[in-house]
Amino acid sequence: MSQSSWYYELKTHHQLSERVSPLLKPLVEVFGLDHISYFSVDAKGNSSCLCSSPSWMEFYLNEQLYLENPFLKHPDFVQDGVFLPKDGASLVLISKSKDQTRGFSLSHARDPNRLMNEIPLLKRAFVWFEKEARGSIERLGKIDLVPLLGKRFSQSSVDLLGNEQRHALFEMMGIVDPKLSHRERVCLLLYVKGMSARAIGEQLGLSMRTVEYYLENIKGKMGIFSRAELVKKGLELLELNLIP
Repeated sequence: MSQSSWYYELKTHHQLSERVSPLLKPLVEVFGLDHISYFSVDAKGNSSCLCSSPSWMEFYLNEQLYLENPFLKHPDFVQDGVFLPKDGASLVLISKSKDQTRGFSLSHARDPNRLMNEIPLLKRAFVWFEKEARGSIERLGKIDLVPLLGKRFSQSSVDLLGNEQRHALFEMMGIVDPKLSHRERVCLLLYVKGMSARAIGEQLGLSMRTVEYYLENIKGKMGIFSRAELVKKGLELLELNLIP
């Protein structure tokens, strides 16, 4: 896709953005924001976005700011978490799976400290927005980032900690990586998110008994005995990006 085609595709998103703007308006007003943006990028480079301010999107496109956006990358080069852009007055929430990155960007706050003090609330707002705007999100056209960004799509914009560095710090602090298999990590992730063994099995194409076997095996590796302990430990691992 050429730059002009990409530009046209993004402009068509404005109509859908206008539909969801009423959902975002209370957040914009309460936190004194200039605008809020929602975006997604998958492993193939397909991207979509919604923005509460069409005028900001116009400026973003005209100035080609997307070329320097550190989150318009292959999901392997983006981390899950909370990020503070260089302007010091914005906050970006990133939710990442193996094949997709989704972001909720709250930009140019009058009082950045208010954003930092309400991160749990903003995370809930992110989830709530995706649910309420699902219809508009599903109707968004996909924009191919690869021809536009080239090699940048598969290059990290930040100096991420390597696995050896992370594990050295974990060892120093007494944090033990239970060395779970990929399937075990996925099952644990879905379990701590509130899914039952039956529901996990249906999503992954496994029997409920197989999922229960995985969960029991995880407990054994972690040296814990109850499902409550499993959820608690799973949430700790999730916070440290050790699952999935």
